[in-house]
This record gives sequence, structure tokens and C-alpha cells, in this order.
Amino acid sequence: LLHVQEGGKTEVFPWDLAHGGSATAMAFDSERDGVWLARPRGDLEFFQRGAVTERYLNGHENFQNPRDLSVSQDGTVWLSSDAGVTRLRGGQMSTLSGRNGLPCDEVHWFKYDDQHSIWLNTACGLVRLAPGELDRWSKDPTVQVSITAYLDTFEGAENLVIGEYYSPQVVDTPDGRLAFVTENGLAVLDPHQDFTNHQVPPVHIS
Repeated sequence: LLHVQEGGKTEVFPWDLAHGGSATAMAFDSERDGVWLARPRGDLEFFQRGAVTERYLNGHENFQNPRDLSVSQDGTVWLSSDAGVTRLRGGQMSTLSGRNGLPCDEVHWFKYDDQHSIWLNTACGLVRLAPGELDRWSKDPTVQVSITAYLDTFEGAENLVIGEYYSPQVVDTPDGRLAFVTENGLAVLDPHQDFTNHQVPPVHIS
């Protein structure tokens, strides 16, 4: 782990200071002035002042390939992985997955749009959750979330079995669109578009 400041490398922390092994994702915690690291098996560690001060074991048997690590303003840590979207808050980890209504478990990234909806890029397509759904799920991790849009290969969204480790994987543009990387290039999504199919299918009786 390298700390670069003002164009120069100021500190080097070998992985053995953090229980060995590499990290697949990291995020800076501005409130606590430290760095969160995600291990390949989904363990989370808080690195502060040259040492790991907190460590959380995921305990999820299908937790692999953690990516897209972020910290919200209230200090909640969010992590996307093969198991879903994991939340760390108050020392407890909970995972939003297919058991909560997602079309599949594997999530590459999640992002709020300017309408406060949540977009998830999963292995089976793009999923939009209604505003406030993550808050509702946070209060009860057993609830079924409300999906307001689901875009897969038929709508032009790639179904990815394995996501890459670009960082960041998704950004928002000044006009509110989401730009993200795929295996075949750069994709752009306009969340303001109406994704509902209003065309009534014709009926044929034979």
C-alpha cells in the first residue's frame, strides 16, 4: 500500500502489516482519516496510522471478488462482491442479494443517480431500486426490495459473469447520466429515460 502526496511517494506499508495477502478494493474514510481495505475473501480491514485497527470477517461462504468499496457520509461502509452488496455499520455486516429479490447475487457496483434511485450492475444486467430501498433494507435485512427497472442483454446491457477491477467502475456526468466500464468498452446510461415498455403486445389466437 503506497501513500503518495504532492507528487511523491511518502510512505510504503507492506501487506504483512495488514495480516498478509493483497487487497482488491480500497476506500478513504474522510471522517475517521483512515483507509478501508477489502480482502479477496471479503474480509474488511481499517488501516489507520500505519496499522490495521479494525478487522471484520465476512462469514459468507460465497463471498468472493470484493470490489467497488465506498464509505457514505454517515460512516457506513458499502462493498459489492459475488455475494451481493454488503453493508458494514455498527460492527455488523449484512448482505443484500438474491434472497432479497435481486435477479442474481453477483454485484459489480452500485450508484445513486440524481433522482436518489440506486443502480446495481450485476452479473445478470442492470437493476434499479426505488429511492429509499437501501434504507428500508438496512432496517430489516430480510425484506424484499422494490425493483423499478431491470435491463439485461435484450435491452442492450451486458450480462457480466466476471467484473473487472477498474477504479472507479462508474461515474456520474454533469447532466446526470452514468458512465461505466464493461468488457467491451464504455457504456452510458441515462437514468431519466422511461424504461417501461408501454407497447401492448398483440394477441393472436390459432
